[in-house]
Amino acid sequence: MGDFRYLSQGEKLNGGYITIPRELYTLSLYSELSNDAILLYGILLNRFKLSSRNAMKDKIGQVFVMASIENIMKMLKVSKGKARKVLKELVDLLLLKIEKMEGFNSKRRLYLGAIRKENGVSSNDKICPYQGSNNEPTKGQNLHPINNNINKHYLKSNESKGEKSLVYSYLKEFDFED
Repeated sequence: MGDFRYLSQGEKLNGGYITIPRELYTLSLYSELSNDAILLYGILLNRFKLSSRNAMKDKIGQVFVMASIENIMKMLKVSKGKARKVLKELVDLLLLKIEKMEGFNSKRRLYLGAIRKENGVSSNDKICPYQGSNNEPTKGQNLHPINNNINKHYLKSNESKGEKSLVYSYLKEFDFED
């Protein structure tokens, strides 16, 4: 496997990445979603962008993603039962609509639902918020430093106890070894 290699600042990251909307973790509406369901939504969101570019639309112009239960099992590395459970989670929260295609045994059309706000009203935001933002940057305040020796004293007192720094004493609480 090799030795650990640090990721350096400015290093170009190769490969594809899955975009997961933060709201699926932060909104209480989605607090019961499993990590597998959130991951699947992110995977389908990436495939949605591809389907959109390839004009995969139904008769009324809605973009869809093609997938089978076997595809989902493979993507999530889960059993068939778990894949169905994850799909049900997304369907129950109106994040996914599944439509069986005529003439195909296993392929389904998956329509992504928009992420809703806390009050239950559908968001007017696009599903793919990659077009940029019109928000203006906030202006910071000119704050004056607090001139005291508390931090210096804390670090020095910890170093005298054999600890290297405040960061080290904080990380010491976490046991990374078995």
